[in-house]
Amino acid sequence: MKKVLTSISITALLAGCSPFNLVQLMRYEGPLQKPTPIQTFMEDRQGCVDQARKCIAEKYKNTSYMSETVDKLLPSRGVYLGCMTGKGYLPVQHSGYVPDVLVKMHDYAPERDCAGR
Repeated sequence: MKKVLTSISITALLAGCSPFNLVQLMRYEGPLQKPTPIQTFMEDRQGCVDQARKCIAEKYKNTSYMSETVDKLLPSRGVYLGCMTGKGYLPVQHSGYVPDVLVKMHDYAPERDCAGR
């Protein structure tokens, strides 16, 4: 797997400087603590992206967010990362999975996000 990010850029991304979710994640499983296969990661990731998108769509279906209608809103990065954490993935600085296709996400303010519901 290609090393796409340096530890400096990961730190910047964790601070919310990018619209893309480039946080490298990894889950280890089994008695030998082997990394989860990439296919499993991609399936888990898609489920969490869908959840992050659906959560925002439901929260803003009858209103707008900063004058944007629901069809223009990005998935919640907080919901995505919470979902992936719930599946056992943790952020790592090196050797984590970075998907080939990135998904733009947004860091909604806590009171405007759907992560807490």
